[in-house]
Amino acid sequence: MTSTSFVFQKGQYDLLLVDWMLPEMDGIAICRNVRLVSDMPIIMISARKEDADKVEGLDRGADDYLAKTFSLAELKARVTS
Repeated sequence: MTSTSFVFQKGQYDLLLVDWMLPEMDGIAICRNVRLVSDMPIIMISARKEDADKVEGLDRGADDYLAKTFSLAELKARVTS
């Protein structure tokens, strides 16, 4: 078990917002680790805007995908739906 999934299991969360391009572990790996232990909703955010990137993020465990830059109103709508 990775340290990320261990830290994740310490708390109770309703939603995970994760950026694809993180310095130590990318968002795809985080989605994969979280999916091993939870079906909590995950929204992937990223500067990667190509359709292929969005499809990959969704195929790798994200429930939704937001390309940067997005408005807070759009994020709120996706979180509350």
